[in-house]
Amino acid sequence: MNKAGYQYKTLEEAVGDSAWQREKDPSEREIATAIADIGCKSEVMLAEKWHAVEVENQKALLRDKANILKGSKRKIEILMNNISRIHSGV
Repeated sequence: MNKAGYQYKTLEEAVGDSAWQREKDPSEREIATAIADIGCKSEVMLAEKWHAVEVENQKALLRDKANILKGSKRKIEILMNNISRIHSGV
């Protein structure tokens, strides 16, 4: 965004700019800022990087919680078996 003339240090700072906290139609300045923002995010491949980080975070969480998840899966399997036996009259 610096290249486009904007001085936001973080995404949160840009989103929190009081200039965008209006209920009217967007101004020309707001539209120009949004277009610059899209161009910047595309240039640095922000969505792709965010996605990659999110995937790695989720994989780490799954590894860290594997035992809990396996236990929960087993409990669900038992529950589903019990429900199936009840419905079949066994």
